[in-house]
Amino acid sequence: MAYSVIYLSCLNVCVISSFLISGNQRSIPVRTYDSLVSYLENGAEVRYLFNISSCLQSSPPPFKDIPVFGDEIKYFSASINSGEDSGQLIFSNVDYINENEVNKEIHTFWIVNDTAKVFWAQPGVYINITDNISGIYCKWTEGQGSLWVKNQAKQRQLTSFPEIQTMLTSGEEVGWVVNITECQCAAGKGNCYHGILGDTIRGFKMAKDSSIHFSTSMTTIFPVAMNFIQLTTFVRLDVNNTATFITRHLDPSTFEQDDIDIISCPIDSGSSIGRGAKFYVN
Repeated sequence: MAYSVIYLSCLNVCVISSFLISGNQRSIPVRTYDSLVSYLENGAEVRYLFNISSCLQSSPPPFKDIPVFGDEIKYFSASINSGEDSGQLIFSNVDYINENEVNKEIHTFWIVNDTAKVFWAQPGVYINITDNISGIYCKWTEGQGSLWVKNQAKQRQLTSFPEIQTMLTSGEEVGWVVNITECQCAAGKGNCYHGILGDTIRGFKMAKDSSIHFSTSMTTIFPVAMNFIQLTTFVRLDVNNTATFITRHLDPSTFEQDDIDIISCPIDSGSSIGRGAKFYVN
């Protein structure tokens, strides 16, 4: 499979404007990897738009489909830049499509500093077809990267179980972010994934003991093996202001389990030294 380094060119102004202004809330372009992860870690809503035709440096292109991808970053996995290692942000989207027969279409982003590795495929309903994966490299920070963060003026952090419960039972949309390094790993320190996970609670169950349960998942294209991995996180919130996260890596076609992390965190109190799982209402 051929890859190219790209220089993104903007789509026309009216398309971008529809992303930048929504409901009288102006969005802010994101310029660097560090600021992108910082926005996500603080519960911001981030949208993206990538025109794959802008990524091409060869003619004819090495693949027949040249799509434009756009959405809000939902479930994500990220790490920050450190002295030794480059940070990495992963997010993905899966849609059903109907082209002669029902299929699924996946597009995945692996962003490492100024480079976005973009992959897409139609893996079948059971996500077991790997021979049509396409991919390209994009230099998203060179003035033409299409990532925006929504104005956070109305964002409010929820700092206790009762607050989260009240917002959910009032029909509010609650976002969550957890930095694993601020939590306790059940397998012992250093034995769990070190990074940041986040998403929005889209459905939940409240148990008899009042605990709140929800889950989220992402099927991503793994660029090394060129196959698919499903990352699923199960979350339990308890009345004692603790959150338990169970994260599993699965083969999405067989559901064979590769790895599992179990971590426990306090719900961030919002103080200047607050640590743990953060919850927000935007």
